[in-house]
Parts: sequence; C-alpha cells; structure tokens
Amino acid sequence: MISSVKNTLLATAGAAAMLAGTAVVASADSVTVKSGDTLYNIATANHTSVDALVKANSLSNPNLIFAGQSLQLPGSSNTTVANQPAQSTTTAAAGSYTVKAGDSLWAIANNNGMTLTDLLSLNGLQASSYIFPGDVIKLSGSANVVTPAAVAAPVASAPVVSTPAVSDVATPNTYPYGQCTWYVKGELSWVGNYWGNAVDWVSSAIAAGHSVNSQPTVGSIAQFGAGIGGASSYGHVAVVDSVNADGTINISEANYAGMLYHERTISTAGVLFIHR
Repeated sequence: MISSVKNTLLATAGAAAMLAGTAVVASADSVTVKSGDTLYNIATANHTSVDALVKANSLSNPNLIFAGQSLQLPGSSNTTVANQPAQSTTTAAAGSYTVKAGDSLWAIANNNGMTLTDLLSLNGLQASSYIFPGDVIKLSGSANVVTPAAVAAPVASAPVVSTPAVSDVATPNTYPYGQCTWYVKGELSWVGNYWGNAVDWVSSAIAAGHSVNSQPTVGSIAQFGAGIGGASSYGHVAVVDSVNADGTINISEANYAGMLYHERTISTAGVLFIHR
C-alpha cells in the first residue's frame, strides 16, 4: 500500500515525476557535474556508458562525484584523471590507521569492516568530531596509540534545538515540505523532528540512541554524505524500500534531481544506514 506521504507526492508531482535529464554543461572533451547529477545520467546524455566514464576518469568510486567536478568524456584527446575529490586509501597496520587527506570516520570504519558506532566508541569520538591527516585511529582494542582529542564540530548559524522529550510519533513533521528530510520523517515516524539537515542525521541519530552502519535493511534510512551519489553539501536521505539479491537496494526519496518524488535502484557504496 502506498503511504499517505508517497500518495501526496505522487499526486502533486503528476507527470513531472518522470526521470529528468541531467543538467550537464559539456565542452568538446568534458562535462561539468551539476547538483543532482549521476554518472548514469551524464553517460546517457553524452551517448556513452558509465564504465567508459569511470575508465576515462580513473574514478575509484563511481558513486562519488560532486557539483563543479570536471569529467573527461571517453575518446576525447585530453583524457586525463578528472578533478575528483581525494579518495580514502585506508590501510590498517597493527590495529591502527593513520588518517590521510580525504578520509572520514565512516569511510575508515566501512573500509575496515567496522560499524561507525564501534569505531567512535573505541576512539572516544563522536560522529561530529573532526579528524586530520596524521591522526592515528584505533581499529582494535589491542592497538597502543594515542588517539587525538575529539574536536567538536562548529555550532551551526541556526539555533540548535534539542530533541524534545515528547514522543516523535506524536510530534507533527517539522521539516520543510518537499525536502528529503520531510519525506523520510513522513514515512518513518520514529525519526526525530530536530535532526538538522540530512548531512547531520548520522550524528543526530546516534545521539538519539539509534544504530548506524553500512548494512541496509528494509525500513532503514539511507544517508548520503555531502558529495555522495550527487548529494549537495546538505547531504541527502531516503527510505530503503527493498534489498536486492545482487547487493543493490531500492530507495524512495523526495527532492532528487529536481523531482518532488522519486524511486531508484542504487549501489550501497559510500552510503550509511540508520536503523530504528
């Protein structure tokens, strides 16, 4: 049965809910990634394939492109490594890991077969803590390293509102209509009303007692950090509708690529999952 939130979005979107073409700016040899773009849409718009784009740009993570990034088109005379973000090259030694440029806590946890919660607990950190190149992170309790002191993330310009004591189920949806956060709250009543932008949901969910890891389950929240899967600096969240045998997942979401309501099948690479 289609939920009331999905039904509202489908009715509002109507014919506009068709798959929109990617908004790319192309030269003879390259394209500039726009917010909401995916490699699939870019490949389709430029009559090539995702595999060809990945090879032409030496992309180590095809799910990680960002607005403003320049991608070389396959077969161009100037096919070089694209202007891509620094990729994590996480390697463990003796139960510890030295942070490199481009690393994040969730990437280190995911690449070493750990949950973000376990990594944070082991190192006395929070999901909002900063890490810097050269910091040493414990990957096991036997590692004898000095973990850097946690540095709290800066306070946002908007006033911080603590999660109310009243039941989230009984609290009306306070997120802006049509945003991805509004949609997920409408679908999953257990989600807090004051978790901030999508990029903040992992730390907010952990603070509220929910578990976060890289394993999708039906009814969990798929959280895309900034730059993951075309997400902007505000991040993106969606509902996991089903988990497929090939490891992909089906999600439903709002405010994707200019569409009010959208469904798609994605890889789980780089995505975190928030569980009830």
